[in-house]
Amino acid sequence: MLAQDITVPIGPIRTALPRHTVLTGADFVVLRILQENLGRRPIAWSVTTGRDFLGLDRYLVQQGLVFRLLPAVPDTTDPNLDVHRVLGLPLDVRTTARLAFETYRYAGLLRPGVQAEALEPTAAGVAGNLSLPLAQLAYAYQARGEPDQALRAAEWAGQLSPNPALRRALIQLVGEGGVQDSR
Repeated sequence: MLAQDITVPIGPIRTALPRHTVLTGADFVVLRILQENLGRRPIAWSVTTGRDFLGLDRYLVQQGLVFRLLPAVPDTTDPNLDVHRVLGLPLDVRTTARLAFETYRYAGLLRPGVQAEALEPTAAGVAGNLSLPLAQLAYAYQARGEPDQALRAAEWAGQLSPNPALRRALIQLVGEGGVQDSR
């Protein structure tokens, strides 16, 4: 536990860790890796790793399945960033769409008739994680007045997710004529 507030330099960033912060050995390793690599290599946390970013939250942008650390606070007026997302961090819409629609492979989960909730629990969890960026894209596109893109993202997210509540929310978002809930 820290006895006093400290400021940790990480490249051009200065992060403040308040007094009484509990740091584990892993936290010291992460801080050192960040110090050595910010600006040299891309740094990102998976969306599945939790939410302890050592005070660096305001420097993070979600890109697909990761939270990417930037060397400066992101420009929230950038039209490519959607700042009203579920996870509380700006969503890089362009990069997330490229990753979700062109890069990620879904191992047949998008084939007609495949039901994510019928998967064994670990696979269903992975499918649910894969649906998250697509669901966020659906909301971002809907807010931007891009219904065709919202529908595409919502359909993919609804197909991947083992969560019927998410499918219902997506149906409501894009309208009854959109995402089909055949389950």
